Amino acid sequence: MAPTETLPSDEPLLIDPFATDKLPPLADLVFRRLFADMDLLCELVNDVLHREGGARIASLTLTDTQLLPAVADGKATVLDLIATCADGSAVTIEIQLSVRPSYVQRIIYYLMVTGSRRLAKGQTYTDLRPLIAIHFLGENLLSDETSGGAYHSTFELRHHQTGHRLTNLLSVHLIELARFPLKAPCSTSEAKWLTFLLRGQTMTPLEISALNLQAIEEADERLRELSTDWNLRLALVQLEKVERDRYCYLLDAQKEAQAKGRDEGLKAGLRDGRRSALLDLLALRGLSPTPEQRARIAACDDLDQLNAWFAQALHCETAADLR
Repeated sequence: MAPTETLPSDEPLLIDPFATDKLPPLADLVFRRLFADMDLLCELVNDVLHREGGARIASLTLTDTQLLPAVADGKATVLDLIATCADGSAVTIEIQLSVRPSYVQRIIYYLMVTGSRRLAKGQTYTDLRPLIAIHFLGENLLSDETSGGAYHSTFELRHHQTGHRLTNLLSVHLIELARFPLKAPCSTSEAKWLTFLLRGQTMTPLEISALNLQAIEEADERLRELSTDWNLRLALVQLEKVERDRYCYLLDAQKEAQAKGRDEGLKAGLRDGRRSALLDLLALRGLSPTPEQRARIAACDDLDQLNAWFAQALHCETAADLR
């Protein structure tokens, strides 16, 4: 059996807005515009959360994400979508194609920020409703051991031994797109949506129809309409350039740090070797440094000074003669 195709995870999932007639659904601006349609958003959320029957969310209302405070670097954009269900539950959705090591902390921070705004004046803790966070990630965040190899990982507040859930008020869904098997049969509605999100810009009407999901056919029609917006394409060009530049700057910084680390490691090795050779030479000549003199040698990071002491040790009468 041929190996299952997956997305590469060694670099960000960068997007070229001019590569295809249709815009890529995973581009932030496109995703927000595409799922500003509440019916489509409901279908996506329900299918990603695997909700069936009476558990399905019937309606959603978008919340202005700009109401959240700016992040440390001054950027105002925080979450791609925040929606409130009819029962008061909140769903936050974020597309993050390039994942940094601190992303887990970022998730927790914005959960706390969003959750802290869920109670209106006069309400009590009993009025709290579930907060559900959905993150579509272009790179793997979790280790194989943590994820178990699954592309959809769910985290809740549960007892560490019994597994019993403390509350349903908080859940985090991490969907690592790099783990999603692109060529595997779409056996669930979630898999069909992920296929559309990843390949929607290149899928033909026949391929869309083959997914056999009415909501995706409607999403594809809406995507085609959005793709005629020239200003949207130009905005995506600018965003893609910023992301690519940021990634290149990061690689350059890593290479510079590695080169500096190699240079520092070489110098440190030379210093250690010279200290050891100096002490060996003194011992060979029967000259025993005092503890203070040994500490002075050990504390010296000046390679030129260590070399000078080594030259002096060839003919000095005592270790105290090292200057």
